[in-house]
Amino acid sequence: MDDKQNNNIRPSNQLRSENTIRPTKIRIVNPTPKTSQALLNQAHRNSKWQEKFNLLFFIVLGCLFFLLLDVFNIWQKIIPGVYTWKSFTLMRIVFLFLVFVLPSIIYILIKPQFASTFNLTLNPLTAILSILIGFPFAYIMALLNLTLAILLERIGILENIIYFGKQLSLFPSSNAIYLIVYLTIICLIPAILTEFALRGIVLEELLLQKKQNRAILFCAAITGLLTFQLQEFIPYFGLGMLVSMLYLYHQSAITTMLCHLTFNFTYHYLIIKTSVLNLNLTNSSLLFIEEMIPTIIKGLIATTLFVPLFVILSQTKQINPLLDSEKIIERHSKKKQPGNKLFNISFIALIILFIIYVII
Repeated sequence: MDDKQNNNIRPSNQLRSENTIRPTKIRIVNPTPKTSQALLNQAHRNSKWQEKFNLLFFIVLGCLFFLLLDVFNIWQKIIPGVYTWKSFTLMRIVFLFLVFVLPSIIYILIKPQFASTFNLTLNPLTAILSILIGFPFAYIMALLNLTLAILLERIGILENIIYFGKQLSLFPSSNAIYLIVYLTIICLIPAILTEFALRGIVLEELLLQKKQNRAILFCAAITGLLTFQLQEFIPYFGLGMLVSMLYLYHQSAITTMLCHLTFNFTYHYLIIKTSVLNLNLTNSSLLFIEEMIPTIIKGLIATTLFVPLFVILSQTKQINPLLDSEKIIERHSKKKQPGNKLFNISFIALIILFIIYVII
């Protein structure tokens, strides 16, 4: 009888001991951004006509309308006389409204899920690094742009090398109010509107349809094309690459806005007004590499600042995009939705508008 009781007790004790064993916690890292996954779930619930629309389509329509205003010389009719800071400011405000504000409003009314997934949270360390990284990167891109312009001038494609500060020269330098207006419409507002539209909406939608590396390239190209300036395409293409990667790493549009803001501030103001950083060359007939040595040294200094900052910024996430690039770059390797033909048509139309605007 005792043996039977002992046999009955042992299994129950063993069962209790097994139940008290804590299971090993396995941490599974999901490389797919949360916002992209939320948009993917919502996309399956959209109607077919909603899925066809994309923000780039409305952006191109805004660009086309702005181009028509320029062709019919509307600005001269509103503000007659020579081209001044008033004309430039008016044109800039209308451009930002037609190309970014109005298309974003229309698109969000059609697909409100993009507004609900817009992330405004940001780690303070990431914010500081995002601000700092824009300065050296803008200088690197400006120097690269200048070098390419000199090369194109040598082979006869460009008539003159790039000159920085044409827009700033329109504003009177005697009053600080003019400087505030200039920095607001050139640096601050475009950084906010561009990042909200291109990274917060366009890039997120591209990630549902294309591989991640292609999505980054498309988004960067759109960033460059929307400058409608041949000599600003390469710097802003590079900026588009950088902020697209920052957005994927940190999933916050505030990160990209801060980086874009300091990039604009450096490219459109610091390298013009700061004598140590000034890249404008008074002699357009440089023949010897020795004459370019001071400029090259400035670029090397900017590079030595940019690379460590970018590495530190990438380290603020547990998945390091530099050390684990294969996982990061290919995490969207499989398409989740079929390609959007309207996007491809809109992208080609934007290229055509860019060429037309440069020619005229």
